[in-house]
Amino acid sequence: MIEILLSDFDYLENVTVIIMDVTGKEVLQTNLTRNTYLWETGQIQNGVYLISVRSNDVIFATQKVIISR
Repeated sequence: MIEILLSDFDYLENVTVIIMDVTGKEVLQTNLTRNTYLWETGQIQNGVYLISVRSNDVIFATQKVIISR
């Protein structure tokens, strides 16, 4: 699981998490309704993914994640 904790960013509005594979294909997009989002990776194939956090159409954080089992 990947945990995104937004407690330090309470001032952000309309926060969206976008997960893409390395080809740029969107795997998941979801609006955050709480300060924490858990991405359950059990059904995700091994590979490299980019997780971006967006607020009001501005990306303010992107992190590379490698899923390997």
